[in-house]
Amino acid sequence: MSDKSKNNIGLINAEMPECVDKALTNLTEQPTKAIDSTVSDIWFLVFGGIGHMAEKRKLRYAVELENYNRELHEKIEAIPNEKRVEPDIQIVAPALEASKYCVEKEELREMFVNLIASSMSSDKAVKVHPIFTDIIGKLSSTDALLFKSIANGDYDDECVIFGASIERISFSLAILEQLGLIVSKR
Repeated sequence: MSDKSKNNIGLINAEMPECVDKALTNLTEQPTKAIDSTVSDIWFLVFGGIGHMAEKRKLRYAVELENYNRELHEKIEAIPNEKRVEPDIQIVAPALEASKYCVEKEELREMFVNLIASSMSSDKAVKVHPIFTDIIGKLSSTDALLFKSIANGDYDDECVIFGASIERISFSLAILEQLGLIVSKR
């Protein structure tokens, strides 16, 4: 097809000036581009925020993971060299695995740090049991705060928690406190 015939409009066999041809092209291309842009904008509003939130969550997780690493190393470094023992893989590996779901929960992260560090201290290692990983992994931040509150004596004598009196659960709390899983202010 020759260049002359492409500028012919319909049945009229007249040559159109290039400026008219460009005007017709612009009339049809610009709305199409605008529609594409509008659809793209709507797509971002509907789905783009999800990607942004996911990226924000990844960044927050990375920061909390760094905090976890730092806190764990500080706790281990606080154990005197003569009291450090090789940690039991049955304790540490599951604790690290379970803790990855709790990294952003400061109270639970602290409990995992204390559990792992306790497994590396000759004073506490014999009291550490593999079930503690499961127990901590099942707690919420509120549960952890509750245990900490009880350990600190921030309760009434009439207090009943999970259907049990303070006296009935004090033995369990004493063990958790001895291991450093909960820290008492007393």
